[in-house]
Amino acid sequence: MKKRLLRRLAMFGTALLLSSITMIPAFAAQISGHLDTVTADSISGWAWNAEAPEECLSVEIAISSNEGPGAATFTMTQALNPREDLKIALGSANHGFTCQVDWTKLTGDVFTVTASAISGEEKIPLIGTYSVSRETLIPAKETADSANAVTANCSLPLMD
Repeated sequence: MKKRLLRRLAMFGTALLLSSITMIPAFAAQISGHLDTVTADSISGWAWNAEAPEECLSVEIAISSNEGPGAATFTMTQALNPREDLKIALGSANHGFTCQVDWTKLTGDVFTVTASAISGEEKIPLIGTYSVSRETLIPAKETADSANAVTANCSLPLMD
């Protein structure tokens, strides 16, 4: 019980730290974006570079679980999906991203999802951190055969 509580507190602390980083002006620069949704089958959001509005940014998605530091999974995708809501706000529509995720392949009961835009050597955290439980993502009958990997259908290969 105590170990489980400590894991959850560590997860909360990590999420709080990652959320606070997005408020520091040095990270604000000209690149902005948002992690919009985490659902039972995908993660989506947008990333945009105000200095180069037609540039397609790479986005790193990090999924960590309450199983500890070794349970984090990283995957890359491109922010190049058209979204009409972005066309109105940013003047260009092709800055959205969606990454398909098979949550049944992850271990743990609680997952924290964050995303960062990659531009050159910079990694800029996107606004939005999601903490979701397995019960809200996966129906009970599908959780029987979980392994320690995530399947992500994104434009770049999965990395651990």
